[in-house]
Amino acid sequence: MSKTTLYIATHKLFIPPKIFCYKPIAIGKKQNWLPYLKDNYGKNIAEKNPYYCELTALYWIWKNDCSEYVGLMHFHRYFYDDKYITKSEINILLEKYDMIVPTPILFDCNIYEQYKSVHYVKDLELACQEILKRDNTYKKAIEQTLNQHKFYIGNMFITSRDILEEYLDFLFPILFNLEQKIPYLQYSIYNKRVFGFLAERIFNIYVRKNNLHLKEYPIKDTLSMEEQNLKRERILKSLDFDNQQGR
Repeated sequence: MSKTTLYIATHKLFIPPKIFCYKPIAIGKKQNWLPYLKDNYGKNIAEKNPYYCELTALYWIWKNDCSEYVGLMHFHRYFYDDKYITKSEINILLEKYDMIVPTPILFDCNIYEQYKSVHYVKDLELACQEILKRDNTYKKAIEQTLNQHKFYIGNMFITSRDILEEYLDFLFPILFNLEQKIPYLQYSIYNKRVFGFLAERIFNIYVRKNNLHLKEYPIKDTLSMEEQNLKRERILKSLDFDNQQGR
């Protein structure tokens, strides 16, 4: 059993950091051309990638990997504090903490209002209803989390196998139930990724409710300013479409 594996979700060619425990994983059903491990074999939900984003990699890790410590990053977002996080540092930190998470961003408004500003807020409300159906003791954690400005992004974290399994056993049944209730195929390309967006909020609720001891760790985004601006332009075009649909 490999003690520590830190996966890097990607849909494109990139140059990964040369760190022993880092492992790129190509996400989605159509990424067979990439020279990396794929999330479309073994037990997988790769066909859901347009709607689940990096969660298809997370599902693959849950069902197919057996590392003692495991984590997920993106091809352009890394745990980085003057240097890329290493296996030895991860092992030391997870002796003290339940999870390593990104240093939170701070929204100008609370999490509920931020979601409402760029997504279909009824979907977030449905997600909260699904959580309460599963466990009605989450009510206070939901209210507190949606009213806070602090937010852990990207479905990125590093944790033990036991905590990973407990969290994903909670998360995925909720998302699968929501598929039957959300008309996501009618959304823009951006908002079709609704289950990835909802999972970010569910993660924030989950860590609060379960009082997980978190180590907040800086994130490095390797996208150039030009790439970031193009990304913003694509999002704005998608939001125009969603607004025309009555978002």
